Amino acid sequence: VAAKKSSNNNDIKSSMRTAIKKMEKEPTNENLVAAVKKVDKACKNGVIKKNTADKYKSRLSKKLNETK
Repeated sequence: VAAKKSSNNNDIKSSMRTAIKKMEKEPTNENLVAAVKKVDKACKNGVIKKNTADKYKSRLSKKLNETK
């Protein structure tokens, strides 16, 4: 059971990190929406804490606004 949950959490965290890296590489509105969605899903599933999720979302939004 623990191995399955751990594997599931790692998959969620991995897809979240991939979305964040894609957003940082190419800051567009579509990438921001996708990354925020992944971060929210990770937070909802308890993979990351709420403040960590807020921190990621804030940094991504800031990154997008710098490029405009």
